[in-house]
Amino acid sequence: MKNTFCVRNFLTRKSIEGRLENGWAEISFEITSDDMILMLARRWFPNFVILMPQSARDKFEALLAKYSEFKAEFAN
Repeated sequence: MKNTFCVRNFLTRKSIEGRLENGWAEISFEITSDDMILMLARRWFPNFVILMPQSARDKFEALLAKYSEFKAEFAN
């Protein structure tokens, strides 16, 4: 996944910050609205975690909660 983010320009302002202890890459984006990062998070779920801003993280967690409810409804 890191190679994909290095090659493609999903957003204009990005930087690869390094690797985390769990092997994931920390990639930083400069965004002007939560919607910009939520688009990427939905596309790369579950391999994408929003660390900051908290507002985007909260919105993404709410989307995941709705998804879990919807999935549980149809799993029965």
